[in-house]
Amino acid sequence: MSHDLLGHEHDILPQDAMKAVVALSRAGRILPDTYPARKIRYGEAAAKAFAWLQTTAKPLGAYGFQFLQRGLPGDTPIPADEWPTRQVVQLLWAGFERWLSTGAEADKDYCVARARELRSRQIPADRPEAGYHGHFVEFPSLPHSESAWRHGIARLDFGTDLGISSPTT
Repeated sequence: MSHDLLGHEHDILPQDAMKAVVALSRAGRILPDTYPARKIRYGEAAAKAFAWLQTTAKPLGAYGFQFLQRGLPGDTPIPADEWPTRQVVQLLWAGFERWLSTGAEADKDYCVARARELRSRQIPADRPEAGYHGHFVEFPSLPHSESAWRHGIARLDFGTDLGISSPTT
Protein backbone atom coordinates (compact mmCIF):
# COMPACT_ATOMS: atom_id res chain seq x y z
CA MET A 1 0.00 0.00 0.00
CA SER A 2 1.24 3.44 -0.80
CA HIS A 3 0.25 7.05 -0.60
CA ASP A 4 0.83 7.14 -4.37
CA LEU A 5 -2.48 5.36 -4.98
CA LEU A 6 -5.42 7.61 -5.69
CA GLY A 7 -7.73 7.64 -2.69
CA HIS A 8 -4.98 6.70 -0.21
CA GLU A 9 -3.12 10.00 0.00
CA HIS A 10 -4.19 10.60 3.61
CA ASP A 11 -3.92 7.08 5.01
CA ILE A 12 -1.74 6.55 8.05
CA LEU A 13 0.19 3.35 7.51
CA PRO A 14 2.14 1.42 10.14
CA GLN A 15 5.35 2.33 8.35
CA ASP A 16 4.39 6.01 8.72
CA ALA A 17 4.17 5.51 12.49
CA MET A 18 7.52 3.70 12.49
CA LYS A 19 9.19 6.65 10.81
CA ALA A 20 7.39 9.11 13.10
CA VAL A 21 8.73 7.32 16.18
CA VAL A 22 12.26 7.59 14.81
CA ALA A 23 11.94 11.27 13.91
CA LEU A 24 10.04 12.39 17.01
CA SER A 25 12.20 10.44 19.47
CA ARG A 26 15.38 11.76 17.92
CA ALA A 27 14.08 15.33 17.68
CA GLY A 28 13.01 15.26 21.32
CA ARG A 29 16.46 14.05 22.29
CA ILE A 30 18.59 16.45 20.25
CA LEU A 31 16.61 19.68 20.47
CA PRO A 32 18.33 22.19 22.73
CA ASP A 33 16.90 22.70 26.19
CA THR A 34 15.59 26.09 25.03
CA TYR A 35 12.63 24.14 23.57
CA PRO A 36 11.39 22.19 26.61
CA ALA A 37 7.72 22.11 25.58
CA ARG A 38 8.55 20.74 22.14
CA LYS A 39 10.91 18.13 23.58
CA ILE A 40 8.11 16.91 25.84
CA ARG A 41 5.47 17.01 23.11
CA TYR A 42 7.67 15.12 20.64
CA GLY A 43 8.56 12.52 23.26
CA GLU A 44 4.91 12.00 24.16
CA ALA A 45 3.89 11.68 20.51
CA ALA A 46 6.70 9.18 19.88
CA ALA A 47 5.67 7.15 22.94
CA LYS A 48 2.05 7.10 21.77
CA ALA A 49 3.00 6.00 18.22
CA PHE A 50 5.40 3.37 19.57
CA ALA A 51 2.73 1.98 21.90
CA TRP A 52 0.32 1.78 18.93
CA LEU A 53 2.93 -0.12 16.91
CA GLN A 54 3.45 -2.59 19.75
CA THR A 55 -0.19 -3.18 20.64
CA THR A 56 -2.50 -2.36 17.73
CA ALA A 57 -0.74 -1.98 14.38
CA LYS A 58 -0.87 -4.97 12.08
CA PRO A 59 0.99 -5.88 8.90
CA LEU A 60 -0.92 -5.06 5.71
CA GLY A 61 -0.54 -8.55 4.27
CA ALA A 62 -1.59 -8.71 0.62
CA TYR A 63 -3.34 -5.32 0.73
CA GLY A 64 -1.47 -3.18 -1.78
CA PHE A 65 1.12 -5.92 -2.33
CA GLN A 66 2.72 -5.81 -5.76
CA PHE A 67 3.49 -9.32 -6.97
CA LEU A 68 4.92 -8.08 -10.28
CA GLN A 69 7.69 -6.13 -8.57
CA ARG A 70 8.86 -9.27 -6.80
CA GLY A 71 8.50 -11.70 -9.68
CA LEU A 72 5.90 -13.68 -7.74
CA PRO A 73 2.83 -15.39 -9.16
CA GLY A 74 -0.33 -13.41 -8.40
CA ASP A 75 -1.77 -16.26 -6.36
CA THR A 76 1.12 -16.40 -3.88
CA PRO A 77 -0.40 -16.33 -0.37
CA ILE A 78 1.01 -13.29 1.42
CA PRO A 79 1.05 -13.71 5.21
CA ALA A 80 -1.27 -11.32 7.00
CA ASP A 81 0.51 -11.77 10.34
CA GLU A 82 4.15 -11.18 9.34
CA TRP A 83 5.87 -7.83 8.90
CA PRO A 84 7.97 -7.56 5.74
CA THR A 85 11.67 -7.47 6.58
CA ARG A 86 12.10 -3.81 5.67
CA GLN A 87 9.42 -2.99 8.25
CA VAL A 88 11.14 -5.15 10.86
CA VAL A 89 14.19 -2.94 10.24
CA GLN A 90 12.02 0.15 10.75
CA LEU A 91 10.52 -1.33 13.93
CA LEU A 92 14.02 -2.03 15.22
CA TRP A 93 15.12 1.52 14.43
CA ALA A 94 12.02 2.94 16.12
CA GLY A 95 12.71 0.79 19.18
CA PHE A 96 16.34 1.85 19.23
CA GLU A 97 15.44 5.55 19.13
CA ARG A 98 12.93 5.01 21.95
CA TRP A 99 15.53 3.14 24.00
CA LEU A 100 18.06 5.95 23.48
CA SER A 101 15.38 8.42 24.59
CA THR A 102 14.01 6.52 27.57
CA GLY A 103 16.74 4.13 28.69
CA ALA A 104 13.89 1.75 29.55
CA GLU A 105 14.75 -1.92 29.81
CA ALA A 106 11.50 -2.78 28.00
CA ASP A 107 12.60 -0.70 25.00
CA LYS A 108 15.99 -2.43 25.02
CA ASP A 109 14.27 -5.83 25.14
CA TYR A 110 12.09 -4.81 22.20
CA CYS A 111 15.22 -3.93 20.20
CA VAL A 112 16.87 -7.24 21.01
CA ALA A 113 13.74 -9.15 19.92
CA ARG A 114 13.51 -7.24 16.62
CA ALA A 115 17.26 -7.73 15.97
CA ARG A 116 16.89 -11.47 16.54
CA GLU A 117 13.86 -11.53 14.24
CA LEU A 118 15.84 -9.70 11.57
CA ARG A 119 18.83 -12.02 11.92
CA SER A 120 16.58 -15.08 11.58
CA ARG A 121 15.55 -13.85 8.12
CA GLN A 122 19.06 -13.60 6.75
CA ILE A 123 19.92 -16.01 3.95
CA PRO A 124 22.79 -18.14 5.29
CA ALA A 125 26.00 -19.07 3.50
CA ASP A 126 25.06 -22.77 3.52
CA ARG A 127 21.83 -22.00 1.58
CA PRO A 128 22.80 -19.27 -0.88
CA GLU A 129 20.35 -17.78 -3.35
CA ALA A 130 21.86 -17.77 -6.86
CA GLY A 131 25.27 -18.04 -5.19
CA TYR A 132 24.70 -15.13 -2.80
CA HIS A 133 24.03 -15.00 0.92
CA GLY A 134 23.70 -12.38 3.64
CA HIS A 135 20.61 -10.69 2.25
CA PHE A 136 17.13 -11.34 3.62
CA VAL A 137 13.86 -13.08 2.84
CA GLU A 138 10.89 -10.73 2.76
CA PHE A 139 8.74 -12.93 5.02
CA PRO A 140 9.90 -15.86 7.17
CA SER A 141 7.16 -18.10 5.76
CA LEU A 142 8.02 -17.43 2.08
CA PRO A 143 11.26 -18.29 0.26
CA HIS A 144 11.68 -15.17 -1.91
CA SER A 145 14.23 -12.56 -0.94
CA GLU A 146 13.41 -8.97 -0.08
CA SER A 147 13.49 -6.81 -3.20
CA ALA A 148 15.91 -3.91 -3.23
CA TRP A 149 13.26 -1.78 -4.92
CA ARG A 150 9.55 -2.08 -4.49
CA HIS A 151 6.76 0.37 -4.21
CA GLY A 152 3.07 -0.04 -3.51
CA ILE A 153 1.85 1.30 -6.82
CA ALA A 154 -0.61 -0.26 -9.21
CA ARG A 155 0.57 -2.20 -12.22
CA LEU A 156 0.93 -0.11 -15.38
CA ASP A 157 1.42 3.06 -13.34
CA PHE A 158 4.54 5.14 -12.80
CA GLY A 159 7.02 2.91 -14.62
CA THR A 160 6.29 -0.45 -13.01
CA ASP A 161 5.53 -1.65 -16.53
CA LEU A 162 8.88 -0.37 -17.85
CA GLY A 163 7.28 2.69 -19.39
CA ILE A 164 4.84 0.98 -21.74
CA SER A 165 1.89 2.77 -20.20
CA SER A 166 1.13 5.67 -17.92
CA PRO A 167 -1.92 6.91 -16.00
CA THR A 168 -2.77 9.23 -18.89
CA THR A 169 -2.66 6.68 -21.73
